[in-house]
Amino acid sequence: MSQPTRAQYRSNHKGQKAPKKTRTEQTPGSYKHYYLLALGLVAGLVLVAAAFFLWLMPQMKQSTERSHLARAANWVDTYTVDLDPQREVLVEDLRQVDIQPENQAPSAQYFTKQELDKRTETSFARRVRQVTDTDANGFAWYWGQQQEEYLYRHGRPYTGWVGQPGSEWTYYKDGRLDQQATIDKETARLRADEATFIQSFVPSYQARFVYLKAKSEPMYYVDRQSIRYSILNRGRDGLLLSNFPGQPNSYFLANTNKYADIPMEVTEEALVDNQTWLHVAIGYQDLGWIRQDLTYQDYVLTNYSERKLIDTVQQIMREEIDNMGIMAGASFVDNETMAQVDVDNQIFFPASTQKIYVLTELYRQYKEGKLQPSQTMAMEGSNIVPGAGHINESPAGTVYSLDELVDYVAIYSDNTAANMLIEAVGGGGIVTQHAHELGMLDTYLEGKYYQNDNGRFQTTPDNAARLFAKLANHELNGEPWDSMLIDKLRLNSHSFLRTYLYETDSWNKSGLGAPEQNDVATFVTQYGSYSIAVYTNSWSDYDARFDQVGRLSQRVYEAFNQIRSDLWHPYDPEQGFYR
Repeated sequence: MSQPTRAQYRSNHKGQKAPKKTRTEQTPGSYKHYYLLALGLVAGLVLVAAAFFLWLMPQMKQSTERSHLARAANWVDTYTVDLDPQREVLVEDLRQVDIQPENQAPSAQYFTKQELDKRTETSFARRVRQVTDTDANGFAWYWGQQQEEYLYRHGRPYTGWVGQPGSEWTYYKDGRLDQQATIDKETARLRADEATFIQSFVPSYQARFVYLKAKSEPMYYVDRQSIRYSILNRGRDGLLLSNFPGQPNSYFLANTNKYADIPMEVTEEALVDNQTWLHVAIGYQDLGWIRQDLTYQDYVLTNYSERKLIDTVQQIMREEIDNMGIMAGASFVDNETMAQVDVDNQIFFPASTQKIYVLTELYRQYKEGKLQPSQTMAMEGSNIVPGAGHINESPAGTVYSLDELVDYVAIYSDNTAANMLIEAVGGGGIVTQHAHELGMLDTYLEGKYYQNDNGRFQTTPDNAARLFAKLANHELNGEPWDSMLIDKLRLNSHSFLRTYLYETDSWNKSGLGAPEQNDVATFVTQYGSYSIAVYTNSWSDYDARFDQVGRLSQRVYEAFNQIRSDLWHPYDPEQGFYR
């Protein structure tokens, strides 16, 4: 029996609701709205996915070009330097190496410092010297004595990754390139892409600040020009800045009273906010900026130029060493300004000049109370050696005071006495350590005279001249110890540098080997004092060395007095002012 339709049901049951159809009773047309809904959802998902990938692709391309490394577990970000807002320049891009060939003699280098123990990074005397300063994030390229390459950051060997867009990633450990850790160009690109893709899914949050716009920096009109003249600082309590005001890197360096009575070169003037600032240097050492004082209470104008002195002495030493035609090196220090210039500075066998480092350590231990000049020691057979001196003729067991041994070293350059003093201070390692603490990094005394067992026994003209300059300024062990040592060195009667200058107030320590002939001395004149060292290594014209080194020394002496005398002459604007 068929069931009634809904219309028949309504006519038979007026006032009553018709029963709903069950699921099995619904017609196929009733599913239409579900199909439309599902189709709309699928289309929406497709549109969202398409929009997401259209946004993602430029981001991936941009990130690939920039090559940022972002895997926190195994990698660190490469270091970039934003020199231009429109692009990025990586450290590798800034590298410019300009090295002299190995067979080219080292040229003169200026070491102009207020304190000699602060070495110039580009010095040829350094075991690892700076070649190029990138001015980027503290990075600089250094080269060792065998021209091996080092990467430094903030003055220390760098450990970490260095790379640039589209190139390999290189890893440096303690400044040296680690070839095994280097990642080739293609692998670096793939890993950068992977890291960038993963990073794009990580939510990022921007910091919100109270102020929408930072306070702008003050703007100054600057009239800056190069100039050259010299001033003599009076030592008043003025300010020395790293840059003139209004510059982002302008900050306080020191008070000018630190440089009392020191001549300075003015190389630039800058007019800032109706005030003029002077860019000053000591010789070739940049100091900073001081305020112009037209009342000349803070400084006075002078005809003297420290650069002229350094250039002249460098030229003299260059000429005289070239005339010798042998392996030789020289170094000069103006003791007042501590400006230093080297010519062909290199490592030499020091012969007896190495005893100046032994005496420096001995007087340090006098100062600290570890030893006393009156203290005695017996001469042991192991310390008796041939060569210079007299006490090697005495029998073993002979007793000497330390002060007597110093006299034998200073007057006769006695090798046996020097060995006894090396033993008294604790050995050559102690002497070497003290020399390095003073900044003489190329000086080593490993062992004793005639007993060094192939250990390093070396120094340079640069180190020797700087030691004598610090001694002249009482900066080795202070008073009275430095004056006591100077009095001992005055007893020496053998010298190359004093050959034609014995009437000049001076002291020295010479050394003769086979075939070395070396000398280091300090000269005190009415216009100031300076220290000079000349080292040679050649049998050629061996007997002519007194005249050759003596003539070099005499020319330096005459030039020093002539140029330094400008400090005592009235100021002449036409002579001392250059634009």
